[in-house]
Amino acid sequence: MSEETVKCPYCRYVYRTDVEKTSEDGTITFTRSWGQGTAGLPRSNHRVDLTCPNCGEEFKWPPK
Repeated sequence: MSEETVKCPYCRYVYRTDVEKTSEDGTITFTRSWGQGTAGLPRSNHRVDLTCPNCGEEFKWPPK
């Protein structure tokens, strides 16, 4: 698993995190758009909730 560079949209802090490993550990939540039900979404529509280590704000990030 590779690390991704993530940029906070609030304070512009740039850091690296392993989004896939964190999602497997269950420490972050995948979100879906309304109206999609339980059917699988294409990988490009997934968003991951992350918390910025600098300012503490939560934001959604599209994993690659």
